[in-house]
Amino acid sequence: MTAPTTLPRAAHRLPAQSVLGTDIAAATDTGEALRMAGLDWGLTVHDTDNMTLLGDTGVISTSLPGQRMIMRDDTYQGLAVVGSRYTPVSNAAAFALADDARLLGATFAHAGELDFGRRTFLTMDLPEARVHVGGKDIVDFGIVFRTSHDGSGSIVGEVTGKRLVCTNGLTLGIGSAHRWSIPHTASAHDRMDAARVLLQGATRYAKEFAAIGELLISRPMTVTEFTTYIDTLYPQPDESKKAAVTRWENRRVELLDLFRLAATQEEGRSTQWAALNAVVEWEDWGRSVRTSDGETADQARAARQFNNPDSAGTKQNAYRLLQPA
Repeated sequence: MTAPTTLPRAAHRLPAQSVLGTDIAAATDTGEALRMAGLDWGLTVHDTDNMTLLGDTGVISTSLPGQRMIMRDDTYQGLAVVGSRYTPVSNAAAFALADDARLLGATFAHAGELDFGRRTFLTMDLPEARVHVGGKDIVDFGIVFRTSHDGSGSIVGEVTGKRLVCTNGLTLGIGSAHRWSIPHTASAHDRMDAARVLLQGATRYAKEFAAIGELLISRPMTVTEFTTYIDTLYPQPDESKKAAVTRWENRRVELLDLFRLAATQEEGRSTQWAALNAVVEWEDWGRSVRTSDGETADQARAARQFNNPDSAGTKQNAYRLLQPA
């Protein structure tokens, strides 16, 4: 099912992490944060050399030689079948770095699970990293800790940006690193060092972002220039593809309205800053989403925003097109 493309009003928009997770702002440590979010479960590992399954046709004996099954230790729900070299890391161990980040000034925000617990996350706000563009346009930054229990990835930490007036996700590749692989270290000293590196990197990213924002907001852009900009970003499809042409035309109208009229572009109206934010706002809130059974449009949109979706490439292109040749 495809949800409609009408942009929700800015005042009604919720950040993706709050739609997908639980508010853990009141937590005093990671253990409490995980309990509040229902993530205080561990992992069990089972050999799969001999397995008994109860299926529609009765009991089946089978095996997966050389593999192991990862399960939650509270519900015994299976999360993944992995190779013998895979080392499971619990939520508590994966997010232990958050305690050290808190000591350095970060604050707990949200935590939750995706794909039935195969992936989990914990987010923190960085009050010291808030920046202003053009004097009034506020962008807040935070860190997302992510881990997976399906054998697909490592523990990572990444900086995220959120423009408050429109709840746009403003995380772009601008030079400074905004994503790190986090080692699973037992040493408290090592964790503190890792947290310090992570937060210092986030602060550098926020400062560089602010400088770029000031540059973009100082550069005027006419409606004609904006039209050329979005036509380069979203080329017109073949006229024989009528449905695609209709979608292209509707998007073009919505983008022009966002650039010329929307209150969310009031700060920096008719500048490159407004142009970038019009595109980011449309990608986050205007692009249609597909929902699965039991999933709301808000949940589907939040999952797309949160999981570095395909639109992230469009946002990056939108920024790249504003750079001098």
